[in-house]
Amino acid sequence: MPKLSFTSFLRELRFTYLLGTSFLIFGLIYGAFEIFEFTVNAPLDARTMSYLHFSRGVLTTLALLAWIAWTLYEYRAKFQAVVRQHDDQFVRILDNTSEAVVVTSADHKITFWNKAATDMLGWKREDVVGLALNEVLRMPLASELSPRGRQEFELNVLDNSGTRKFVALTMTTLLDQNGKPETYTYLMRDLTERAIRQTQMERSERLASLGHMAAGVAHEIGNPLTAISSIIQLLQRSTEDSKQQKQLERVRENISRITKIVRDLVDFSRPISPEVASMSVNDTIGDAIGLLKHDARCRNVQFDIKLEKKIPHINAVPDKIYQVILNLVLNAVDATTGMTKPVINVRSYTENRNIVVTVSDNGPGIPVHIRRQIFEPFFTTKQVGKGTGLGLSVSHHILTGVGGTLEADSIPGKTTFKITLPMKI
Repeated sequence: MPKLSFTSFLRELRFTYLLGTSFLIFGLIYGAFEIFEFTVNAPLDARTMSYLHFSRGVLTTLALLAWIAWTLYEYRAKFQAVVRQHDDQFVRILDNTSEAVVVTSADHKITFWNKAATDMLGWKREDVVGLALNEVLRMPLASELSPRGRQEFELNVLDNSGTRKFVALTMTTLLDQNGKPETYTYLMRDLTERAIRQTQMERSERLASLGHMAAGVAHEIGNPLTAISSIIQLLQRSTEDSKQQKQLERVRENISRITKIVRDLVDFSRPISPEVASMSVNDTIGDAIGLLKHDARCRNVQFDIKLEKKIPHINAVPDKIYQVILNLVLNAVDATTGMTKPVINVRSYTENRNIVVTVSDNGPGIPVHIRRQIFEPFFTTKQVGKGTGLGLSVSHHILTGVGGTLEADSIPGKTTFKITLPMKI
């Protein structure tokens, strides 16, 4: 690409060509007048000769000026194209970066907004250019945090739909020749997915530690339970007293219940397998509900489960679907905390070659003003320490990853989450 300098301008303009043609024009005009004088072949007085020389000079000057002006005009278009090419290349480079780039003037009016900013934040370039930055994004201004340099930090911003984004923000201030701020540049990188993965990893590590502990406890409890169960069976065989038989049977039932809890703990402590396998959605629902029934939070909860019997198996990652159902049921349990008669309904059925699972509760419902935020990462209405705000966002991510959907419908007294899974995943 040609450089925009005076030297390159003269070179591209072919200065020697322009100079040579100018002399040629000069020679042609003077030659024409000489031929005219020679052709007339008559003595001319001094006054006529002065007019002739004057008109020759004027005509030569006008011809040269016209020629130079025309040449400059022709080459002007070429150098305007060079300038446009520079600008277009600048825009193409910034539009093809993966980070959102926003440039503002010294008074914080947006002058540039690249494609990645549109993809990340939702606003189109033509809708925001010319607006003040704080009219579009609720974020600190570079003049406040980096008035003469560069500043990097992480923060939450809201996009055009009101969804919270966790971004890494780099602010840069560009100064003019007098050292005054001329433009501000904001470079944003979306860290939402990374933050989710990091939180999931930390949670998985904690669950892995809990799983190892649960497996050890289950092993230590399992052996004594086996011995106690054997003794109870011997006592049942050695007595014929119906009252004692009834009491021993009750003891055996409670031992079986403890054994079931221990078995569920062992199953829960197994490492999650990422492999796709043929699985039954109904069995996964039964396993999740079976585990939660032993949870103290579910002691007074009534589970109403109606599962369609002939639901076909699907190919999916069983632990992921299990995690989704467990998250939804736990959210329903938390929603009914404090209710006199908490009821959770779980249904499964087929619809339009899809498998549908619904989880409903009779809690107070989801307030209208936060319904569109419930699937956002880290959004939670629970108290600090009671939830990470990732349950629904992770569940939504898992289901969309296999072509499924997760929808919520809520009215006061009833909230329903609906899972839709294609039969062939």
